[in-house]
Amino acid sequence: MNKKNIALATLMFCSVAAFAQVQDETVDVEKSYNPSVGEVEKLDENPDFDNEVEENKLPVNYTPINIPVQSDYKLSTINPIKLPAKDQSTNYNSFAKLGIGIPETFLGEAYVDYEYERNKHIGAFVHHFWNNADIKNVDLDTKQAQSSFQVFYKGNYDEMAAKLTAGYDVSTYNYYGLGDIESVLGTTAAQTVYNTINPTNHYHTAYVNAGLDSYENNIFDNADVLLRSFKGDFSAKETYGRISGDFSNGENEMSVMDYDLNLTGNVVLEYVHDDFQETNFGSALDYGYTKIDVTPMAKFSDENNNYLKVGFNVAYNTDLENSDSEAYFHPMAEVSIKPWDELGFFGGIRGNLKNNTYYDVVQNNPWIAPGVTILPTNTKYELYGGVKGVFNEVFQYKGEISYKEIENLLLMKNIPIQETSPIPTYRLENSFGLTYADANMTSIKGELNYVGIEKLSATASVGIFGYDMKGSEKAWNYPFFTTTLSGEYKLFDDALLVGADIYYVGERKDVTYDYASLVPTENGIIQVKDYIDLNLRATYNINERWGAFAKINNLLGDYDRYKNYSTQGAQFLVGATYKFNVAR
Repeated sequence: MNKKNIALATLMFCSVAAFAQVQDETVDVEKSYNPSVGEVEKLDENPDFDNEVEENKLPVNYTPINIPVQSDYKLSTINPIKLPAKDQSTNYNSFAKLGIGIPETFLGEAYVDYEYERNKHIGAFVHHFWNNADIKNVDLDTKQAQSSFQVFYKGNYDEMAAKLTAGYDVSTYNYYGLGDIESVLGTTAAQTVYNTINPTNHYHTAYVNAGLDSYENNIFDNADVLLRSFKGDFSAKETYGRISGDFSNGENEMSVMDYDLNLTGNVVLEYVHDDFQETNFGSALDYGYTKIDVTPMAKFSDENNNYLKVGFNVAYNTDLENSDSEAYFHPMAEVSIKPWDELGFFGGIRGNLKNNTYYDVVQNNPWIAPGVTILPTNTKYELYGGVKGVFNEVFQYKGEISYKEIENLLLMKNIPIQETSPIPTYRLENSFGLTYADANMTSIKGELNYVGIEKLSATASVGIFGYDMKGSEKAWNYPFFTTTLSGEYKLFDDALLVGADIYYVGERKDVTYDYASLVPTENGIIQVKDYIDLNLRATYNINERWGAFAKINNLLGDYDRYKNYSTQGAQFLVGATYKFNVAR
């Protein structure tokens, strides 16, 4: 380790009073959008609602808002290289896609990009996905559907780029995961429920997102505004707004002790209001929070990309319903030392205050009850450290261990059957409520990315998690082990791309109930079984305009995502894509 590395480590320990926020270093490549034969999306893929600002260009997100599996335990990635199918022409800026499958699956998409003036675009994206399949031992409707529509503007100007998007999405789910209602209600009452229940719930999302990005490395870097309205069928609605901005010292070069110094800052103003009018949980619920979040930091770096980040985060949160305000301070710091390409070390401390939202909760679990308690989660601090590097120029790797102290960790827990009439749709052990608990969490994560062959990309990741819960609550519905394997390979002069994704999620805990007394009481713990989800996909460019795609999801069969909720099993989808140009 050279003298500069030693000095950098010394500087870190001398700066313990001012900690820095950790930010990933990214490289953004500007290029025009060239539609290729896209793969078929599973209905539970991650949404990309909030677009990140790219250098010299603000991308417009035209991915539909989807409902994913629970995301709190997902691993951060080391940005594995994706291999798109070869686009045989750059003359096309729009596409249409149509797919059908079994059991009873339909996919339709269209994207249009019109450059009405040089570097200024308007366009639209429309998406519809529909799937209906029988699930073993389920007599209710299990259909899932999703429709999205979005319009956008994006433009590059002399000193900045701008974007404006607006959209509307509707997702349809059914509360089909009933408990043992015959044992609790009796055969006659249970049959009445089966004959009369309408398990369908629609989620509606309307949003406007605007952004600016400065080219000139001025003090102002970028700004983003998001306004969102979200609601479900059972009188549950949420209004959300966020304004954020990034600042830096721009082109004003600064140095300290032969180290380059870069000063940055982030400011976020956030508003969230939830209104739940269903009274089956005792009374209507109303929550509202505003947050001002400020994060200044300084980065010291040398010519070898060793660096130290120091700063802090201050969040001032106001509970609008109770007229109560509280300030939160989070120390931030990270040091990265890379004595060799094959091996580098990093470590630091970070923390944050998150205002949980009904929208985010539903993205993780669409069977949430329409009357839940929404509280903020405060990660007081997270200590972390690990190693990363590139081995033999073909393997990127990263290993990390962390420990964090959390106030109000959000937990999802099954809700018991309501035994008194009228019984609402979501009170049959087929919905989930929210509870909170303080916890200490330990995690070990490992990631490996193979980039040795131009035509092959492969990624593996693993996570092990431990929860030290305070009080009587358990780590409801959080797995203790996860792993992911993904790979893509190009064939036939890069025209064909085949890929596979394997996900393993370990056992999770939920509750069981005793219905012998007048009020159901928790009397035990059920282990929701672990599962493996195997997905295969292929895309093929037939010529410069036409392409074909195929995808198989859940190839190994159904599994339980949550208590009482099995998936639909294997799904097969094939289709075609047509590319075209909308010219001035």
